[in-house]
Amino acid sequence: MAGCHVLAVEGDMVSRSELFDQGDLDAAIATFDELSRPATRLENAASRVFENEWSHFAARDWDALAEIVADNYSGIDQRGS
Repeated sequence: MAGCHVLAVEGDMVSRSELFDQGDLDAAIATFDELSRPATRLENAASRVFENEWSHFAARDWDALAEIVADNYSGIDQRGS
């Protein structure tokens, strides 16, 4: 049976594999094009809040970060464990 085999590779591992019949060449090409495009970033209220918090953290702007987190927030740093 002749056909097309479309693989997506991440690093040194195959992350997706699809087989198409020879007659489905257009579908195989469309799938290849889809897998070749970078994934779109999730954009919603939660991602915007995270980006806002992360920008304050990255800038070490602790006062601005303190303004947007809850008063009872606590974090655990396990880097020393």
